[in-house]
Amino acid sequence: MCPASHHPSPANHAPPPAVGIDDATGPVPDDATGPSPSGTTRPSPDDATGPVPDDATGPSPSGTTRPSPDNATGPAPDNATGPAPDRATASSRHRAADPSRHLATAPALRRQDFGRRELYGLLDTGSLRRLRRDTYVRSAPDAPSWRRQAEEHAAVLHAIITQGVTGVVALESAAILHGGRCLSQPAHVDLVVTWNDGGLRRAPTRLLPDRPPSRDLAPGDRRRALRRRPIVRHRFDLEPDDVVELGSLRLTGLERTIEDCARFLEPDRALAVVDSLFAVAVGAGDRPWDRRAAIDAAAGRLRMRLLERLAARRGERGVRRARAVINTATPWSQSVWESELRRLCLVHGLLPPEPQMPVGLPGVTYYVDLGWRSEHVAVEVDGEIKYAETPAEVLAAQVVRQERIEAQGFEVVRLTPAEVRDGGRALEALRNALPLTASEGRPLPELRTPRERRAALS
Repeated sequence: MCPASHHPSPANHAPPPAVGIDDATGPVPDDATGPSPSGTTRPSPDDATGPVPDDATGPSPSGTTRPSPDNATGPAPDNATGPAPDRATASSRHRAADPSRHLATAPALRRQDFGRRELYGLLDTGSLRRLRRDTYVRSAPDAPSWRRQAEEHAAVLHAIITQGVTGVVALESAAILHGGRCLSQPAHVDLVVTWNDGGLRRAPTRLLPDRPPSRDLAPGDRRRALRRRPIVRHRFDLEPDDVVELGSLRLTGLERTIEDCARFLEPDRALAVVDSLFAVAVGAGDRPWDRRAAIDAAAGRLRMRLLERLAARRGERGVRRARAVINTATPWSQSVWESELRRLCLVHGLLPPEPQMPVGLPGVTYYVDLGWRSEHVAVEVDGEIKYAETPAEVLAAQVVRQERIEAQGFEVVRLTPAEVRDGGRALEALRNALPLTASEGRPLPELRTPRERRAALS
């Protein structure tokens, strides 16, 4: 059963305006990523992280939810549980743990008798990541990847605030600060900076003067090099109304963040983020079942505003894909895995499933994660946290819940995040449960990832 994930209220998310990056590293080179004024993207400088690979899935504190046994209506639906321990919104998560403990400066390392050789060794093992000149992010290579990436992300945001780094936090970094979820926790921070009239090429850095610029690397090496960078700088125009403030940070506003994520992220990551931000924008909290009509109406108005924004960008990069993402988005997705499974259905020609489909029983209504009512098929996506931390009595209650749903004539398909990530296994399970006519729809190619596009051509 897919957990009912927690969506923070919009009142808690006043996003920020433009942050520019005027640091000691100098001008950004011409391999910097980010959409250009015409919508194209330029790769980012040495201190920037590159795009996350297409298959960069995996649970994260912001991507998994703690499922509960009874996703039912009533005064408080049993499955409307709160966030799992590490599923707090990014802003509260960054406040809870002291991010400064993950930062290290060159003077501090020298005081600990770290010479250049020791520093290179820490960089090679991944214990340190270079943030900017003389500033490093501590990392625990043996820690779970989502925890390590969340801590590094918080440390980079802390450095942006405390070290006078300028720029506007954008894309997935802004989405997390708004209370959204990502398919996997980004370890880097996206920043929008102003255009540099003096050119984009930078002088060699003091630490690594012989390192070739990423634009000169082979495609695979370039992607790996960019992924190691903790800050990704983008250069494109932002209207003043598209920037908001959150404490000492400036970030793109909620609607601008949705627009940018829909345009510039790969479709799997884009839909996961946009679904969660739809829920934030329309106030779909963790128990919204009794306000379904109002939430649907608010989501419809939000969708129209976003499509109007895209209409003004006709011909620019990513607009066609963004339309598909926004038209597909729903505030009812309760985890990133529900979003990804829904996308897989649309990409492979299955009829669109209904998110949070109600199944009425005498005296109670259960809400299954996804379903096809006319085909009497219900899908539950079990969160990965459940099997490690959920007590036996909760699992037993889930069995009772499933038996009650099956007694209403529904076939229940249970999937794990690993099966959804695999894609093929999840689709096989759904096709085995659905009639053939439900699997012969028209695919939505705009939502295909690069890997899926290559597979479709082969």
